[in-house]
Amino acid sequence: MTHASGGRTITNDDLFALRVIGEFQVSPDGSRAVFVITRTETEQDRTVSNLWLVETAGGVPRQLTTADANDSAPRWSPDGRTVAFVSDREERKELWLIPADFGEARRLTHGSSDVSQPAWSPGGERLVYVTKTDRPASDDPTHAPKEGSDVRVITQLGYKMDGEGFWDGRYKHLFTVPTTSGAATQLTDGPWNDAQPTWSPDGARIAFVSRRTPDREWTNVSDLYTIPADGGDVTQLTKSAGPVAAPAWSPDGTRIAFVGHDQPPETGPTTQDWVWIVPADGGTSTALTRDYDRSATGSVMSDLGAGNGQYPIQWTPDGTGILFVTEDHGTAMVARVAMTGGVGIVLGGDRNCVGFHAANTTLAAVVSSMTLPGDLFVANLDGTHERRLTDINKEALAGVILPEPERVYVPIGEAIAMDGWILHPPDFDASRQYPLILDIHGGPRGQYGASFMHSFHRYAAEGYVVAYFNPRGSTGYGQAFTSALTGNWGEMDVHDVMAGLAYVLQRPYLSAERVGITGGSYGGYLMNFLIGAYPDRWKAGVTERSTLSRISSYGTSDMIWRSLDWEFKGPYWENRDSYWDRSPIAHVEKITTPLLIIHSENDHRCTISEAEQLFTVLRRLRRDVAFVRFPNESHGLSRSGKPAHRRERLERIVGWFDKYLKG
Repeated sequence: MTHASGGRTITNDDLFALRVIGEFQVSPDGSRAVFVITRTETEQDRTVSNLWLVETAGGVPRQLTTADANDSAPRWSPDGRTVAFVSDREERKELWLIPADFGEARRLTHGSSDVSQPAWSPGGERLVYVTKTDRPASDDPTHAPKEGSDVRVITQLGYKMDGEGFWDGRYKHLFTVPTTSGAATQLTDGPWNDAQPTWSPDGARIAFVSRRTPDREWTNVSDLYTIPADGGDVTQLTKSAGPVAAPAWSPDGTRIAFVGHDQPPETGPTTQDWVWIVPADGGTSTALTRDYDRSATGSVMSDLGAGNGQYPIQWTPDGTGILFVTEDHGTAMVARVAMTGGVGIVLGGDRNCVGFHAANTTLAAVVSSMTLPGDLFVANLDGTHERRLTDINKEALAGVILPEPERVYVPIGEAIAMDGWILHPPDFDASRQYPLILDIHGGPRGQYGASFMHSFHRYAAEGYVVAYFNPRGSTGYGQAFTSALTGNWGEMDVHDVMAGLAYVLQRPYLSAERVGITGGSYGGYLMNFLIGAYPDRWKAGVTERSTLSRISSYGTSDMIWRSLDWEFKGPYWENRDSYWDRSPIAHVEKITTPLLIIHSENDHRCTISEAEQLFTVLRRLRRDVAFVRFPNESHGLSRSGKPAHRRERLERIVGWFDKYLKG
């Protein structure tokens, strides 16, 4: 659609014209950055990812790998002459090496499972990586699959994972491989997964994360361990009460930083992550950011996924501080905590710093906003002299009008306000009347804000005003705000969202009779609840990857049961009334809103049985409802699904709202 100013509005095709920056790393001397660009091949209905290089002083990016494949996880060698990366160009994801000054890539590993999380040894002679072992975890013949049988024998929780499918009985462990030639060496073993390996500065030890407690099947507790680089006894460094992640050695090798929390009884698994340090030989762990009332991890939700895969913390070269990503009021920033105490913002602003990496005196970050899909920026380590290195979507977005959203502050309680945003159509005219689409984010531990949302721009391009909020339970507003929702699902969140809707409907250009509602995952759960609680408020609804019953989702999800034990103050057999009353199914007979149900058939997070229940009940009640099932897709359809499916999803959402809000 051409705009009066000469530009045009965004289309579905633009989603697939956009290129997305993934993982990236700065070279050891700080002079170059290697990064992943993913593009869409619509005719083949797939995406392709390759590595690119750019000088941090500025210049034209150059493509380093050209295979018709998916390359990821680029890692500079210590001397800056070689880049290791993961690629699926032959059979499965294996580890490859390529000269940083261009040349032919060379395959390094030849395993039976996908490789991930590579890291160079300080001397550059080896790499450590994570992959599955060849043998199944159990030698018990009663649990082993029978030859020629496709039957699965399940004996423990965690037997499936969204995006991965059913567990094959093999665990992920650490391996090393020489960078010249030779066989890989397995370092760790056992009935648990090991992950996130990182070398000590002297190359003698490797730190990693694992869940090895006796009750690991039922908890989220993980710990930090080390192992000699040539193999040997594993040393446990932490004795955590909660999850830990992202180990990072101090430059002098005496300490290891990590992120996590200790699940204090008042906030449990909703506790914000902190930056910690622990002596490299073991001892007492110290939380450096415990008094900083924001999480030491986080980002802003997007439907593109720019910057995915970055680890969240890194020591400054002089060892006096630790860099990390934090979130605040709909933004994500790079911050620094000093060893002497105190947190300062290094890269801030009303934007989403998705991830970062630092080397020598150079700090790089992928930055996005509602009008910027994501580009690579660099600065000095203190955040000064910031400059933009890439403009990868200059051609794709040439002439496309991307309105800036208006931020609003909605009172939701005594001395409490909720952030919200209103996105207007590109040709907005305040003298006209517009239909409204209210979108509820998932999680609920997450946040909307200063990050690119193609779908929101699409709705606006079709003449809708879009409103979205961060109700209590969202991250980015401190511990009390995040944890307030615990025990209050279906009450506090309903209050906040309805307060936000009432606030924006005061605008005279909004038609109160033409309000649509949508949400995905937790957002779908909440909108299912809202259309039952306020059946006369909505003209149409679209619920995606949602749940209808907290009781049935407890037993069918890959992991929801663990969070529900906390959120609902115990398992459902100890608290049936609360689970039932806070489930949309308890009020489903009140739903009269015309409803489009969108769900992926391979969604293991919020299983398709939830959508099947909702559709069956509403049709039994003779309601206006349609059920769209996407085969071979997971919970992340809107971000990582097949291009053809992502296109059809958008077409069906807009078509449904057009039918009921414009008809």
